[in-house]
Amino acid sequence: MTNPRPAPPNLICLWTDRLHIGYLGAYGNSWVQTPYFDALAAESILFDRYFTSSLDLVPLCRAFWEGKDPLSPEPAAGANLSPAPKKHGLIGQLWKKGKALPRARLLAELENAGYRTVFLTDDAAAAALAEEAGFSKTVLLPAAGAIAGSLEETAFYTAMTRAASAAERLARSKHPFFLWIHLKGWGGIWDFPMEARARALEDDDDPPPYDAADPPFFREGKDLDFDLQRAVAETYAAGISVWDSSLGELTARLADSGVLENSAFFLGSLRGFPHGEHRRVGVSSEEPGLLYFEEIHLPLLYRPAGDGNEVVRTFGLCGPDDLFGALLRLAGSPQDRGTLLELASEEAEAIRSFLSVTQSDSGSRRQGVVTDQWYYLRDRTGILPKRELYLCPNDRWNVNEVADRVGDEILGELDRKIGSGGFARFL
Repeated sequence: MTNPRPAPPNLICLWTDRLHIGYLGAYGNSWVQTPYFDALAAESILFDRYFTSSLDLVPLCRAFWEGKDPLSPEPAAGANLSPAPKKHGLIGQLWKKGKALPRARLLAELENAGYRTVFLTDDAAAAALAEEAGFSKTVLLPAAGAIAGSLEETAFYTAMTRAASAAERLARSKHPFFLWIHLKGWGGIWDFPMEARARALEDDDDPPPYDAADPPFFREGKDLDFDLQRAVAETYAAGISVWDSSLGELTARLADSGVLENSAFFLGSLRGFPHGEHRRVGVSSEEPGLLYFEEIHLPLLYRPAGDGNEVVRTFGLCGPDDLFGALLRLAGSPQDRGTLLELASEEAEAIRSFLSVTQSDSGSRRQGVVTDQWYYLRDRTGILPKRELYLCPNDRWNVNEVADRVGDEILGELDRKIGSGGFARFL
């Protein structure tokens, strides 16, 4: 008699937008305290070479939920999509432009496997995309509107406690669940309490904290001086403390209720946050990101179901579409190529040879390719350098630019391969 197949785990994915990898203790930061993240990391697999593939939510979600590279062709308007969306609002606009998401293969396969799929967010644009993609339930939380008076009033704490309650309710069902939590993070209102901001700047020679609720955006030059840059960085760090304390509330409740033991838990960042390494501090909806590592090199951890895992750090290159395959494999669906799980189990040192990065889609004016050895970035705006080449992986800040030492022939060949899809994408 064969043993019965074990029940598939619940799947929980927690994503925070604009969470910078350099502010987390488990990734090497020593001046911002992140005890709850570090405790979670201590029983998880840490991916040290995870990069986003796009700074635009639409192609990024296609990578997560369809397993598609952002440079792959966009679906034709209305082709293979779920029932016609509302004529107004974000989805209607995307539909007209041919950029609406197809009904997501990930969600269809998970639901076929018996999963209940739930999307919880404080971002209205993300909620619209989730509804179009086919989540069985979408929960839109109130967005932050002003600086909070206490930790418990912040958007981070509210979202984490609501997520814990949702997971506890879903766990009472006899069916497994897939819970996707999407937080606006530092891309939305900075509601971190003033007390937390002041604690980050206690020395007599410190500048006053950044005291606005709107997220900052400054260009290099007259608008940005050292004191302002430092004030923003310290206030950002105060937000990290708020986020970490809120994460501690979530993980404690999941552990106490037994949900964590029965769930595969992923935590990561959607996009990073510029802190001035490359001419900008902050982000603006009016100006696309520049695709330097400060925005595309991101934290990602995976805590397996059960009692967790002895901490493992993996250095294999990976991206959002690799999560797609991992989630399906955890749900019992075989995959024909490597996923994050192979890196996590150390079955493979690498699952891909390069990763394409773009501002939005194939029409973006800036595109890049990340490999284990180098990062090539090309620009067609006419404003920034046309070609940049950085050595990896030791150049985390993109400071060692070597394009002028390589020669036009090699750079031209890289351009042609990007344009033709000539890289061998997977190993």
